[in-house]
Amino acid sequence: MTDDDEDAMSIVYASRIKVSSMRSAFASMAERAVCDAIRHAGKMDPEVVNQAIRSYVADPAKNIGTLMEYSRLLRIQRKAESLVGVWL
Repeated sequence: MTDDDEDAMSIVYASRIKVSSMRSAFASMAERAVCDAIRHAGKMDPEVVNQAIRSYVADPAKNIGTLMEYSRLLRIQRKAESLVGVWL
């Protein structure tokens, strides 16, 4: 095995770890759905995004901490804080 082969394997291995850790992080689908709606708000009907956020905020099982953690992982934390904060 050459040094180039080892470098390529390291890159692939690191990518797999990142993907699998992200998958395990998204155990709660409600928080993930809200993050996806916020993330793609520019491509969606604004009323659909607002309804997703309102439904989440009204849910007694919501976990704002988890939502903020997911938004941080997806790099939309400021946007999520501003949009969800309006409804809290």
